[in-house]
Amino acid sequence: DNAVVKHDSFEEEEEEEEEEEPQHTNKAPPPPPQATVVRARKKGIRGETSEERKARKDALKLEKLRKREKRTNGEAKQLKPCDICGHDSDLLIRCQIDASGDWKFVCGKRCWKSVSGGVTDGDADHPHYRYGGLWKAHGA
Repeated sequence: DNAVVKHDSFEEEEEEEEEEEPQHTNKAPPPPPQATVVRARKKGIRGETSEERKARKDALKLEKLRKREKRTNGEAKQLKPCDICGHDSDLLIRCQIDASGDWKFVCGKRCWKSVSGGVTDGDADHPHYRYGGLWKAHGA
């Protein structure tokens, strides 16, 4: 009484799909669309001359500068001194450089290569060197 009924609906769907496929004729395929030739215009993308574009870009630069000054209240960006040479810098590398394990801020242009050997993870000649990230002066 618990007979299993097998449905042929899947096969019927496949047959219907086959019937829906377009019939091919011996006609030639349509020609490909013609390539459009892009030519440089005397005016830019926005329809402006080079002088107008330069003036627009200069105005945008001036606006960015005003926003930056407003953000920093007209003050120069904060600099920190290098723990090795004392030179003020806006980018310092935080690292351990000796057996004490104290973290130091070292300037990247002058002192970093001497304390690390010029390698991010240090080398055999600098066994106590350990990289700890960057400090950057924001608001520039």
